[in-house]
Amino acid sequence: MNPSQDSASVCILFKPRTQPDEDLARILARELRSRGHHVSLDERTTAGLAWAEQLAARIQKADLVIPLVSARSAESEMLAYEVELVTQAAHEQGGLPQLMPVRLHFSGPLPDQLGNLLQPSEFAWDDETDRYKSHRVLWNSPADDVALIDLIGKRISAIKSEQKRSNSPTQFDASARSKSIPLDPVGGAMSLESKYYIVRPTDPEFHSAVRRGDSLVLVKGARQMGKTSLLGRAVQQAREAGASVVLTDFQKLQARHFASIKDFYIGLCDLIGTQLRTEPPAPERWEKSQNVNRIFEEFWRHEVFGKKDRPVLWVCDEFDRLFTTSFGTEVCGLLRSWHNERALDSSGPWRFLTVAIAYATEAHLFINDLNQSPFNVGTRVTLNDFSRSETSELNGLYRGPLKNDAELDRFHRLLGGQPYLTQLGLRELAARNAGIQWIEEQAHLEETIFSDHLLRLLAVLNQDEKMMEAIRPLARNGTQVPADIFYRLRSAGVIVGHAADQVRLRCDLYRQFLGRHLS
Repeated sequence: MNPSQDSASVCILFKPRTQPDEDLARILARELRSRGHHVSLDERTTAGLAWAEQLAARIQKADLVIPLVSARSAESEMLAYEVELVTQAAHEQGGLPQLMPVRLHFSGPLPDQLGNLLQPSEFAWDDETDRYKSHRVLWNSPADDVALIDLIGKRISAIKSEQKRSNSPTQFDASARSKSIPLDPVGGAMSLESKYYIVRPTDPEFHSAVRRGDSLVLVKGARQMGKTSLLGRAVQQAREAGASVVLTDFQKLQARHFASIKDFYIGLCDLIGTQLRTEPPAPERWEKSQNVNRIFEEFWRHEVFGKKDRPVLWVCDEFDRLFTTSFGTEVCGLLRSWHNERALDSSGPWRFLTVAIAYATEAHLFINDLNQSPFNVGTRVTLNDFSRSETSELNGLYRGPLKNDAELDRFHRLLGGQPYLTQLGLRELAARNAGIQWIEEQAHLEETIFSDHLLRLLAVLNQDEKMMEAIRPLARNGTQVPADIFYRLRSAGVIVGHAADQVRLRCDLYRQFLGRHLS
């Protein structure tokens, strides 16, 4: 093989110390290297700034990234973050690296975040049948090793052939057709039947606003605070009351939908039309009009309200993706105008619409004109970490692995009531029949039940030098951060506090981990 022309850079993502993931990763690496390819493995043997920088660099340089997805690794926060880095790099680098997920004896549904990123790679458009066709790659046992390696070789050859034809990075677009792949809209949230869902004081406030049919209902909270779980329960309530429901997870819109406001509205109309079985505006309407806001508004008036004389709940999850676009303020202004029009004309069509928006970022940082913002009107609820009493309630649901108030205090101080970490910690204690000492030991180890979460946190911070520098003194028990970085750190869920000079790291687990790696 001529390394200069036919060799490729391949990055294999897997969950270390998990079988068969790790064994297969090493087999693939050995065989691909023997064929002249450069292969990197993220073994996570160490954590720190150097590791985070090397991870990003390996992904950016790769031609092909192969995530190994088993039942265990599918739940990995870090694997989802790594795949997110791949899609971001591909968008910035003209299509490379390409993704080739391999499922290991696992064909079940993927969690929401990972599914949104990987499922488009598991389907391709078939011109003969005029529909999407599954291209899922399955590995069930070592008997599939040879076939899998051959399949990877063919994928690499296709990438290199395209590079030769264009003499430039591959312009790969897995979604070249303007048709969406049907996906579960609420995947990843706690199921409606879960007995471990904790009802917080904001729950009845939010549900009351939906029941009343308020124009705008805003749910703010950092990542993993339970926003999607709360929205799912509102959806159930609205459906039981006879309302039509539209679910829009902005993560499911593809990069091309954020290229312009027209592309964004086209993507939204396609998703909404599919769910309500209405026709989206014809392509020629978008091409001829200079006012895409008007087309989008008329779609709601005539196709949504005109055919359904009943309330409509429009749930917008991960709304933050709009804030960094050039047209985000214009879309927010349109939503605000609907709210205003409803107040001025109580008999108009907007009386039927309730828009529930879930977001994490401080909206005022991106919307300068308050008159264009939907975030200073309507009903607003903020999701906070679990209180000590809520942690105690959850402990009871797990049949009391924390035996007394002293243990509950230690546990709550360690994890700060962060909903995801609290659920994970209590679940592991119950499953292992372990005590508080075991969970405290996890904070001091490099390979722990919290590793995925903490490594993702470190990798995210490493991408922003200002955030990293602001965190260093907090890891040494500091109490303030620069004012211009305060909201970003709080929205990211790294700190808690109401002012830049009165903050702290969110929990002792963060302080111990970041203290080790940022010292």
